[in-house]
Amino acid sequence: MAKVQVGKWEVKEEELERQHQEAIKHGMETVQTEPHAAMVSYDRPTNRLTMSLS
Repeated sequence: MAKVQVGKWEVKEEELERQHQEAIKHGMETVQTEPHAAMVSYDRPTNRLTMSLS
């Protein structure tokens, strides 16, 4: 079992891969269930940011 240095921690490669896969799954679920910006624009004259959520 190889270990990977992550900052000041050593993590087993298997644990790092498990966490990576879990993060991907969580991200995909979040994209499908939570609102996120579909379009963003900045109106300089009014100094306003406009966002359209999906």
